[in-house]
Amino acid sequence: MRALVNVVNTLVAYASMTSITRRRLLELAVSRIGRSAVAARLGVPAAILDDWLAGQTQIPDGKLVPLIDLLDATRQQ
Repeated sequence: MRALVNVVNTLVAYASMTSITRRRLLELAVSRIGRSAVAARLGVPAAILDDWLAGQTQIPDGKLVPLIDLLDATRQQ
């Protein structure tokens, strides 16, 4: 039973870290090109982007690659 509790705690911690990391990547994109431009590039309404930024919902896996592509395209060289 203790092993199961440890596994559950590890999964919860991982999920939380993943959520925080996703939000930080999103915040970086917004800081580079602005909220409206990020929403447009990701193909979502600004209200959805706001939910992601506020941590109310998690950025879906399907938006991670476009977000990383956006960050790559906007990095300062």
